[in-house]
Amino acid sequence: MVIFAVALALATAGAPAAGPPDPPTTPPETEPRFSSDVEVTARRELTVEDVLARHRIAADRQAARIATWIGTGTTTILFQAPGIAAPMAVTSASTVFSAPGMLEIEHRGIRLNGAAVPIGSGSVPRLPIIEPERVAAAPLALLLDRRYRYRLADPETIDGHPCYVVAFEPATSGPALLHGRAWIAQDDFGLVRMDGEQTGLRGPIVASRQRDDYRALAVDGERAWVLRRSETHQSYEGPGHRTPVDRVMTVDAYEPSPPDFSARREAAHRSTSVLMALTDRGFRYLKRDPAPTARATDTPLRAIAGRSTRIWTAAAGVLVDPNIDKPLPFAGVGYLDLDFLGTGSQLNAFAAGPFLQFAWSSRAIGRTLVQARAFASLVEYNDRSFRDGVERYDENIRQRPITAAVDVIRPFGVGWRARASYEIAHPGLRRGPDTAAAFRVPASPTVHAARLTLEREVARWTLSAWGSAAFRNTWTDWGYADNPEVARGARTFERAGAAAARSIVLRPRVAARIDVAAMAGRRLDRFSRFTFDGLENRLHGSPLAAVRFDRGIVLRSALSATAGPGVRGDLFADFAFVHDPAQGTGGRSFPGLGAAIGVPLPWAAQLSAEWGYGPEARDQQGRRGAHVFRITAYKIL
Repeated sequence: MVIFAVALALATAGAPAAGPPDPPTTPPETEPRFSSDVEVTARRELTVEDVLARHRIAADRQAARIATWIGTGTTTILFQAPGIAAPMAVTSASTVFSAPGMLEIEHRGIRLNGAAVPIGSGSVPRLPIIEPERVAAAPLALLLDRRYRYRLADPETIDGHPCYVVAFEPATSGPALLHGRAWIAQDDFGLVRMDGEQTGLRGPIVASRQRDDYRALAVDGERAWVLRRSETHQSYEGPGHRTPVDRVMTVDAYEPSPPDFSARREAAHRSTSVLMALTDRGFRYLKRDPAPTARATDTPLRAIAGRSTRIWTAAAGVLVDPNIDKPLPFAGVGYLDLDFLGTGSQLNAFAAGPFLQFAWSSRAIGRTLVQARAFASLVEYNDRSFRDGVERYDENIRQRPITAAVDVIRPFGVGWRARASYEIAHPGLRRGPDTAAAFRVPASPTVHAARLTLEREVARWTLSAWGSAAFRNTWTDWGYADNPEVARGARTFERAGAAAARSIVLRPRVAARIDVAAMAGRRLDRFSRFTFDGLENRLHGSPLAAVRFDRGIVLRSALSATAGPGVRGDLFADFAFVHDPAQGTGGRSFPGLGAAIGVPLPWAAQLSAEWGYGPEARDQQGRRGAHVFRITAYKIL
């Protein structure tokens, strides 16, 4: 799990532009003479060069008038963790110190899902920072820079302020630059809004879009423009897991040119708060000396700390599912290394009893990432068969799956990414002790698959579309003689899907997530159809592997709120409409409801209890209405 810092940019403004002069008056003439009359009916239309030049003048005037600022507000960061339906939320109270050539942010009371985040002895949290490359040239700071092209778009009004709209884009490919628009007030040329998407990223942040909204304040009788809200939507490409990261920073109060600026900044440096400074390579932690000298006045200000690149996590719990005969306990240890062996590559490993999972991601090769992932089961377990939600023990067979994949990820255009994958799997199928003698077990194949995925961020939505073609090196007829699930030509099969997801910060302690996915396939059978599981395709209240389908649509939603120190509540509402050839020609609806609560445990651990109910799902006796419970305790080590 990672914590991200938010950059604070202070906008600027100056005096309003002068209007056209009044026409001169002349005394009446007594003698006739030839004359000409010129009437000014409108201002000269400004070019984009004029707008940018006047904005720069206004920015310089405000910077000279107000050299230092202190702003206070809140920061909220949302991201998704594997196997967790609700968004993970990092929250903090934030104070911003801004002076010429310096920008620092103090974070106090950092919490993850309401629980306090462990802070090291040097006030560096054990949460790695993931930042995109810093923009090599700001689009409005270096006017008419050859790295950007500018044009005027149609004017718009923002919060009652008529604005010029300046569109900008990189003139050439190369270092990290911005592509977007800026709204500049027509009366005083202050920056009202900036919306830009970063290009040329090299990972692990493969996409980053930021929108900053500003407000006007009266300072010493003149207007000044300051940041009000900053929203950043990023896509983090980690080893074996891709997650959107949404960061929202609101600045509620500003103090221009405070007389005690230096004293308050030094007090923050000497405190136990988490501090970050903007550097040439993005935000970095500032490390506090854990053993300062006896005299506080001799304590030096903090120095730049190295990145936090390693994190251990431990989790344990129990799962109660109608399709599992007894409550299933589980426990595991995870390790994440963002600079594996000092190579810049990333490693993610997880061991949970009889299961092992591994993922590796290379450092950027140009703009290309290469990833490898693998999963292995060290023990055999049942591949269960269900009809109408009731388990058919005579059709169950044993399996011990092993899977692996290699992905090549390449960005293109503005915000687009292509992912080409080769996947290989061996299910390890064989007859089980309860398998009926008349039930034919298929040969255990090696399955090769090629998969292509396109991804894009649009209006803070993460969109993806994918397709795959798979080939089994061997396949035989299986099941009973009248098997209704046999698909013709099932030795090869194809699958495809599309998904859209968005996390939303409603308030500093309230967040929501919406996720919709559609999927379909050809020549699918019991061993290649889609199913609901506990990780990638969850449906609250649906027992594991109880529903298999060849096409369907799934909608998931979550609402999360932090009620108090360490206490967090989640509400879930899901819906699926799917088609299962084994159940007839029509589709079936599966609604799902759920709730969860998280509370703190000793030693900075956290306990989460989750319940799900499926009105159309079947319990162990085949009756409608199933309950699924999951209790998990986890800790950052």
